[in-house]
Amino acid sequence: MATIPALSQPEITISNGRAVTTSFAVAEYFCKRHDNVLRAIANIECSAKFNTLNFEDVTYTDAKGEQRPMYQITKNGFVFLVMGFTGKKAAAFKEAYIAEFDRMEKQLWEQKQLALSSPAMNINYPPRGSQITIPTPR
Repeated sequence: MATIPALSQPEITISNGRAVTTSFAVAEYFCKRHDNVLRAIANIECSAKFNTLNFEDVTYTDAKGEQRPMYQITKNGFVFLVMGFTGKKAAAFKEAYIAEFDRMEKQLWEQKQLALSSPAMNINYPPRGSQITIPTPR
């Protein structure tokens, strides 16, 4: 009897203030070949605008030190891409990935709220109409 390895954590990172994953991480997580995931993304039937917003063409360095193509994928792009992945195992993987995206997005939101509520953001302005003395350089 074969042993099925436990699911690893989906790989979600923060890039430019957004939670993203990569085509390479999706391939590994769903036990698919990366070239097949790249092909699925290239052939995805969505609008050009959706594609541009959710699939960024990037590269990674492989074990030989060579640059290889890869996509950086948003949550919406991920959901669109994996709709075509079928079976019970794929369904469990999808749920875990979506939950991890939600967790990372919540973490980003909390960090923004914390930054907005920090004392550095609470500037005490003088009352309207009062005089302000600005020192002149000597």
